Amino acid sequence: MTARTPTACRDFFAAAPMGRREVLRAGALSLAGLDLPLWFQASAAARAETQSVAGTKPRAKACIFLFMWGGPAQQDTWDMKPNAPLEYRGEFQPIATKLPGLQICEHLPQLAQRADQLTLIRSMTHGDVDHTTATHFPLTGRGVPRRGAPLPEDWPSIGSVVSRLGRGRGPLPPFVSMMPIVPNGAPRFVEESHGQGAGWLGPTLNPMRIDADASKPEYKVGDFALHVD
Repeated sequence: MTARTPTACRDFFAAAPMGRREVLRAGALSLAGLDLPLWFQASAAARAETQSVAGTKPRAKACIFLFMWGGPAQQDTWDMKPNAPLEYRGEFQPIATKLPGLQICEHLPQLAQRADQLTLIRSMTHGDVDHTTATHFPLTGRGVPRRGAPLPEDWPSIGSVVSRLGRGRGPLPPFVSMMPIVPNGAPRFVEESHGQGAGWLGPTLNPMRIDADASKPEYKVGDFALHVD
């Protein structure tokens, strides 16, 4: 296993030191009307706010992470681009939300009413056009430079990381993954897609997979099935 530079959360890896870009950014702040002492003061205030939030008692009991395999396009949901040319923007109309200045699709009215409780990120992107490897980035936060089947050396998924940090807090499996049901026998690319398991954290942190149609009478949870032997 190769050594990795610690850049993730402080409870999982050590925090990364200030890099070259941060130093250059600080040096250029005076050109934007903000001198270095003010920048450090603002940074200290941000860290204090983060620490105060981190010191509060968490209230969340569980997290549902929806990864849309072949989901609707951004221009039809969260980023309507109403001023873009016709060939780029979606066919639906944008509507106002509870958050001033934010518009989303007309078919999401209930989410529009709760926009002040959401965090919408429109800047995340990647350059991988292969479905099976592109999944590694949104599921782990790391890119995959190679093709092929998932390997134990892959980076762990967000569910496995959360399981590692909070394992043993209840009797239920800490990480359950419900696999998608693709109609009409279409390929779903799931088995070959990267970033779904624990990777180098080890197989004990892999998710309990539910890969069956729960609406059918013969539905069974695979990991709970009893073997003949």
